[in-house]
This record gives sequence, C-alpha cells and structure tokens, in this order.
Amino acid sequence: RQVNIRTCLNREACGIRALERAVNLIYSEPRDAETRRKLLAAMRQYTSRLIIETRGSWRASVSPTTESELDAMMEAVARSPKPSAALAQTSRFYEPALFALPSMMQDLNNHRSQRLSEQQSAYPAV
Repeated sequence: RQVNIRTCLNREACGIRALERAVNLIYSEPRDAETRRKLLAAMRQYTSRLIIETRGSWRASVSPTTESELDAMMEAVARSPKPSAALAQTSRFYEPALFALPSMMQDLNNHRSQRLSEQQSAYPAV
C-alpha cells in the first residue's frame, strides 16, 4: 500500500511539474499574465491540498471528493483568450499545446483519485 501511495505521489509531482512548464510556455506573453497567474495560483493551491492530504490527520480537514483546484484551472483555460500571437491565427480546437492542458489535468485528477483510494484502504487483518 505504501509503495502504491508513493507511486501516486511521484506521478502527481511529475504531472504538476509538467503542467507548470506547459502553463508557463503557453501563457508566456505579457498579455497572458493574468491567466498564467490564475493557473499557477490554482496549482499552488492544489499542491497545498496534496501536502495536507498526505499527512496523517488529513481526513479531519479535507474532503476526499472529486472537487479540486483542477476544476478552477480547467475553467480558466476554457475561458481564457487565445494565448500567444503565434496561436492567434488558429482555431481554438486545433491548438495542440492548449489542447493538451485538459488531458494533463485529467491525469493529475486520476492520480489523486488513486492516491486517495489507497489512503482510505485499511491494512488487511492478520
């Protein structure tokens, strides 16, 4: 069980790092600063939630629901104006970098769900 939880944490950490790089790359222009700021703030909140959830007393302070900061990030991406001038000439649905963000967020959510499931499982009786 501990190995599975550690595996989930490592996957989440890698996912957070990749998502941060993608956000900084996609929303790199000055006109994208507000969207980038919102997304990075939500990622910091998600990371804080992850730390709290992995502490021993997390059940008392955090609801293990599917709600998370990733929902706010997904909404910010969907509502944001097209990032960067290079992408301005393309259709929103054919921007490969922007199109990858929801998938990256979904992967994080899947890793979180698996980790929470592992944490809630009791050790088998001996």
